[in-house]
Amino acid sequence: MRIYLIRHGEKTDNSRNHAALELTEKGFQQADAVGIRLRNHAALELAEKGFQQADAVGIRLRNLDSGVKIVTHGGVIRTAMCGILGIGQESRFQFSPPANCSITELHAGVSPDRFRIDRCNDAAHLEER
Repeated sequence: MRIYLIRHGEKTDNSRNHAALELTEKGFQQADAVGIRLRNHAALELAEKGFQQADAVGIRLRNLDSGVKIVTHGGVIRTAMCGILGIGQESRFQFSPPANCSITELHAGVSPDRFRIDRCNDAAHLEER
Protein backbone atom coordinates (compact mmCIF):
# COMPACT_ATOMS: atom_id res chain seq x y z
CA MET A 1 0.00 0.00 0.00
CA ARG A 2 1.18 3.51 -0.83
CA ILE A 3 0.96 6.33 1.70
CA TYR A 4 1.33 9.88 0.43
CA LEU A 5 2.23 12.42 3.12
CA ILE A 6 1.51 15.84 1.65
CA ARG A 7 2.41 19.05 3.42
CA HIS A 8 -0.35 21.65 3.31
CA GLY A 9 -0.12 24.63 0.96
CA GLU A 10 1.22 28.07 1.85
CA LYS A 11 -0.85 29.73 4.56
CA THR A 12 -1.58 33.39 5.31
CA ASP A 13 0.62 33.48 8.40
CA ASN A 14 3.45 31.36 9.77
CA SER A 15 2.33 31.62 13.39
CA ARG A 16 1.71 28.51 15.50
CA ASN A 17 -2.10 28.91 15.38
CA HIS A 18 -2.56 26.49 12.46
CA ALA A 19 -6.32 26.12 12.89
CA ALA A 20 -7.04 29.81 12.26
CA LEU A 21 -5.03 30.12 9.05
CA GLU A 22 -6.26 30.19 5.48
CA LEU A 23 -4.39 29.26 2.32
CA THR A 24 -2.92 32.09 0.27
CA GLU A 25 -3.54 32.33 -3.46
CA LYS A 26 -0.15 30.63 -3.91
CA GLY A 27 -1.26 27.94 -1.45
CA PHE A 28 -4.32 27.20 -3.60
CA GLN A 29 -2.10 27.03 -6.70
CA GLN A 30 0.20 24.61 -4.87
CA ALA A 31 -2.78 22.48 -3.86
CA ASP A 32 -3.99 22.41 -7.47
CA ALA A 33 -0.51 21.34 -8.64
CA VAL A 34 -0.24 18.47 -6.15
CA GLY A 35 -3.79 17.40 -7.06
CA ILE A 36 -2.86 17.24 -10.74
CA ARG A 37 0.34 15.36 -9.92
CA LEU A 38 -1.50 12.69 -7.93
CA ARG A 39 -4.74 12.49 -9.92
CA ASN A 40 -3.74 9.20 -11.53
CA HIS A 41 -2.97 7.61 -8.16
CA ALA A 42 -5.98 5.84 -6.69
CA ALA A 43 -6.14 6.95 -3.10
CA LEU A 44 -8.44 7.47 -0.18
CA GLU A 45 -8.24 11.05 1.05
CA LEU A 46 -8.00 11.53 4.81
CA ALA A 47 -8.25 14.78 6.71
CA GLU A 48 -5.65 15.42 9.36
CA LYS A 49 -6.98 14.19 12.70
CA GLY A 50 -5.16 13.33 15.86
CA PHE A 51 -1.69 13.42 14.35
CA GLN A 52 -0.27 16.08 16.69
CA GLN A 53 2.15 13.51 18.07
CA ALA A 54 2.37 11.32 15.01
CA ASP A 55 4.54 8.27 15.01
CA ALA A 56 4.91 6.12 11.91
CA VAL A 57 4.26 3.04 14.00
CA GLY A 58 1.15 4.66 15.48
CA ILE A 59 -0.54 5.35 12.16
CA ARG A 60 -3.10 2.58 11.82
CA LEU A 61 -4.66 2.05 8.42
CA ARG A 62 -7.22 -0.70 8.09
CA ASN A 63 -9.12 -2.26 5.19
CA LEU A 64 -7.46 -0.10 2.56
CA ASP A 65 -6.45 -1.73 -0.71
CA SER A 66 -5.43 1.50 -2.42
CA GLY A 67 -3.08 4.26 -1.44
CA VAL A 68 -3.82 6.86 1.18
CA LYS A 69 -3.29 10.62 0.95
CA ILE A 70 -2.70 12.44 4.23
CA VAL A 71 -2.48 16.23 4.11
CA THR A 72 -0.64 17.36 7.20
CA HIS A 73 2.01 19.61 8.74
CA GLY A 74 5.73 19.40 8.08
CA GLY A 75 6.47 18.33 11.65
CA VAL A 76 4.26 15.28 11.25
CA ILE A 77 6.17 14.27 8.13
CA ARG A 78 9.55 14.69 9.85
CA THR A 79 8.31 12.71 12.86
CA ALA A 80 7.10 9.89 10.60
CA MET A 81 10.47 9.81 8.84
CA CYS A 82 12.26 9.39 12.18
CA GLY A 83 9.95 6.50 13.10
CA ILE A 84 10.50 4.75 9.77
CA LEU A 85 14.27 5.19 9.93
CA GLY A 86 14.36 4.07 13.56
CA ILE A 87 16.05 7.22 14.81
CA GLY A 88 15.08 9.27 17.83
CA GLN A 89 12.51 12.05 17.52
CA GLU A 90 15.12 14.55 18.67
CA SER A 91 16.65 14.06 15.20
CA ARG A 92 13.57 15.31 13.35
CA PHE A 93 15.05 18.77 12.94
CA GLN A 94 17.99 17.27 11.04
CA PHE A 95 15.57 16.92 8.10
CA SER A 96 14.93 20.00 6.00
CA PRO A 97 11.36 21.26 6.46
CA PRO A 98 9.15 19.76 3.76
CA ALA A 99 8.17 22.27 1.09
CA ASN A 100 4.54 23.36 0.98
CA CYS A 101 2.52 20.76 -0.99
CA SER A 102 5.54 18.46 -1.32
CA ILE A 103 4.97 14.72 -1.46
CA THR A 104 6.62 12.10 0.70
CA GLU A 105 5.68 8.66 -0.57
CA LEU A 106 5.90 5.61 1.63
CA HIS A 107 5.34 1.99 0.70
CA ALA A 108 3.87 -0.02 3.55
CA GLY A 109 4.00 -3.78 3.70
CA VAL A 110 7.32 -4.26 1.93
CA SER A 111 7.88 -6.71 4.77
CA PRO A 112 6.00 -7.09 8.05
CA ASP A 113 6.12 -3.89 10.12
CA ARG A 114 8.36 -2.17 7.56
CA PHE A 115 8.00 0.89 5.37
CA ARG A 116 10.08 1.89 2.37
CA ILE A 117 10.60 5.57 1.57
CA ASP A 118 10.06 5.94 -2.17
CA ARG A 119 10.36 9.73 -2.32
CA CYS A 120 10.84 12.48 0.20
CA ASN A 121 9.94 16.19 -0.06
CA ASP A 122 9.22 15.85 -3.79
CA ALA A 123 8.14 19.25 -5.10
CA ALA A 124 8.89 18.85 -8.81
CA HIS A 125 5.24 19.61 -9.61
CA LEU A 126 5.69 23.07 -8.03
CA GLU A 127 8.77 24.01 -10.06
CA GLU A 128 6.70 24.15 -13.23
CA ARG A 129 4.50 26.95 -11.83
